[in-house]
Amino acid sequence: MKNIQITLNKWTDYYYGLYPQIITNITITNSITTFTNSLKDNNISGGSKILIQFKIKIEENNFRSISYLQSINFNQNEIDELIEIFIGFWESRDEGYHCLNPSDIVFTFKIISEAEELGEDKLKIKFNKIKNNENIKTINFKGYNLPNTMDYEEWGEIIEEEGRNIMIKKI
Repeated sequence: MKNIQITLNKWTDYYYGLYPQIITNITITNSITTFTNSLKDNNISGGSKILIQFKIKIEENNFRSISYLQSINFNQNEIDELIEIFIGFWESRDEGYHCLNPSDIVFTFKIISEAEELGEDKLKIKFNKIKNNENIKTINFKGYNLPNTMDYEEWGEIIEEEGRNIMIKKI
């Protein structure tokens, strides 16, 4: 387990080394578990809010962002949900990302103190998962595997539909 220096309200990077250089669902789960255990070791309370982004470190000290910035409360339910979200982001990436041979998974994070207010609608966890099965052909577009159909009902389970905004969870 890695020791990390944590300062409230300051952006910090947490590195999880990859040996071998392959990212799987288990690797993502283990990296988040190790990260959250480090936070617990640093006495981060269950009421804390964490802003976090999933990245990978590739050759020549370059980084690629895998997810958008996510906001969670530091509790087990939201950590489990974050694992599923980060797995969904990784699975939606095309083969080019899977062949980059990353050396580390990097979580860029900031722990928000309870005194600092964060608007509820400012940052919300978004499900960005695309159903990936044999029935739906996908196309590669700017690093993402996107469904080759406009019928969003085939992409997965519809969680919420409000006007033109639709939240779909991969089945």
